[in-house]
Amino acid sequence: MAKVVSKKNKFYTLMIIPHAKDKVSKMQFPRWGVHLLLGMVGIIFFTAAYFVYTYSKLSTEVQELEQLRQVAQEQQGQIISLEAKVEELNDETINMQTKLAEVKELEVVIREMVGLEQRKELGDQLELAVPRVQAFTASRGGEYTVFPEDVLGNLESIDMIIESTTEDLSQLMSDVAKRLEYLEAVPSRWPVNGRVTSGFGFRKSPFGGGREFHNGIDIAAPTGTQVKAAGKGMVVFAGTRVGYGRTVIIDHGYGLKSLYAHNTSLAVKAGQWVEANQVIARVGSTGRSTGPHLHFTVELNGKAVNPFNYL
Repeated sequence: MAKVVSKKNKFYTLMIIPHAKDKVSKMQFPRWGVHLLLGMVGIIFFTAAYFVYTYSKLSTEVQELEQLRQVAQEQQGQIISLEAKVEELNDETINMQTKLAEVKELEVVIREMVGLEQRKELGDQLELAVPRVQAFTASRGGEYTVFPEDVLGNLESIDMIIESTTEDLSQLMSDVAKRLEYLEAVPSRWPVNGRVTSGFGFRKSPFGGGREFHNGIDIAAPTGTQVKAAGKGMVVFAGTRVGYGRTVIIDHGYGLKSLYAHNTSLAVKAGQWVEANQVIARVGSTGRSTGPHLHFTVELNGKAVNPFNYL
């Protein structure tokens, strides 16, 4: 059995008393030494406890940081993927804008081809349709990324262009249809294959008596040669006229009429619709004529005009 006793409060004595008859052992420790030892043990204990707590806390923080790092890597991958998609979408929007601009340019070409007046607002729309210069910003590693808002801006522009293009194409179809109808009606086809022997305007009368005004052109051709409608329209007269002999008059609309005179025979009747280049008569020399030929006249709003303005 061990027992600690005090000796004049300066030392601590540790006595070891065996159960047998062996000699009692004594050990003396200075009081200050015991206090120092206990203090050191206490410091070591609290230091160890602090390190255990700190290690546990740091371990938790390290785990959280690792989780955050993994999340950040995943988000970084998502960001890179989204940036790639944004750039791809940006390329597609530019391609769409280019194609829409080509459609607008095609409208200009079509209007020129059929002789339609160009719309003033088309120039502004063409400028809008041209792909805008893209804004870029420096980012990781010196790479460049397209701003998403730029893509959205392009998409808004495309939406506006598509809407206006749809309306424009609808209007263009209507305008072209009207223009083609006009071109089909206007007397611009040669009514007969032959040689022009007398032009429009003042001339020396072939019957003598000085100068006279010739309100059309004379085209010489063999008797029986086909006479064709110079344009689409309605036959408003098919019969015999004084001086003109067997005559056909076609109303083409738009204030235009054409007259075909001196025919040997007629192939149409009044009230009949005829197409451009449709056979309406045969060349002859009926009426006041010096030989087989076609007298061809064009009137605009009731006044004879030079047929060469249309042929």
